[in-house]
Amino acid sequence: MRNDAQKLQGAVPRNGRSNGFFSIRTYFKIVSSGASTVASTVRSAGASVASTIAERYEEAIRDQFDVAG
Repeated sequence: MRNDAQKLQGAVPRNGRSNGFFSIRTYFKIVSSGASTVASTVRSAGASVASTIAERYEEAIRDQFDVAG
């Protein structure tokens, strides 16, 4: 009688992975998800920096008019 390891040899697990390796499709899904997260973070940081610069510029303009007036 064969043991369990012999019975499972060559079988594909239910999770779709074979021999512990990711499929190419799964790999690209993970990479794509990571790239989307990075892009979202960069957009958010860029908007925050732009907003801060605009606020400081407006404050500087107001200060110049206060001093001149």
